[in-house]
Amino acid sequence: MLGFLFLIALLAVGQQDASAEKVRPEFHAEKVEDAVSIAPKLLDSYTKSVNIGEKYGLDFKPSVTSVAVDATDTSRVGFGCSGIYRNNPSIESKEFSSASEYVEFYRSALTDEYIDELVASKPSYFAEKNIDSMKTEMGKLRILIQKTKDVATSKNKYYNDNSEPSMQKNWLVENCAEVWAVRDAILQGGKIDNVVLRSVNVETGSVKPFCKNCKITFKDFITSMK
Repeated sequence: MLGFLFLIALLAVGQQDASAEKVRPEFHAEKVEDAVSIAPKLLDSYTKSVNIGEKYGLDFKPSVTSVAVDATDTSRVGFGCSGIYRNNPSIESKEFSSASEYVEFYRSALTDEYIDELVASKPSYFAEKNIDSMKTEMGKLRILIQKTKDVATSKNKYYNDNSEPSMQKNWLVENCAEVWAVRDAILQGGKIDNVVLRSVNVETGSVKPFCKNCKITFKDFITSMK
């Protein structure tokens, strides 16, 4: 999976989650430590802006927010909120008449075709970005999502018991804020192998541990969950 070496330095400072045992050879432990330490500050600020309606308006009430920080360049940061059954402006603001339409649209936001549409609509923003690399990273995210669905299928676990494969009965794999934070980081030029993840409960501000889906999808990711 993700080629990592052990992060002994991070374990010493007590910031590293047990699931993040390894790091790519080109990483420096201090860079990862920086990303782990900055993630809570970034996410607290983002979550506050969501909570008070400053970011997306008072009508948008997600249950979870996430941040994805590229440890090799902490300016590459992605944010995301949970929810793909209704309008989710943290991905893109859209209005449809049914939950199935929202699900279909937001899933399309993970495709290469959607990236092409973004580039066409914002050519100056994407002018300096490596679009091929971006598509490669998005493909990796899709593979991780599918892996989780395959595991769920093998265990006979389904959303609403008889719908699509999901380790969580009450939501789909793509519903999670972590998926959209990682996607956003990719759109900022981040690499999946470098990402540090953190999630919080919007209502309480407390750390939100990975759900049963995310434990599979992001099991090899570095986290900042302390």
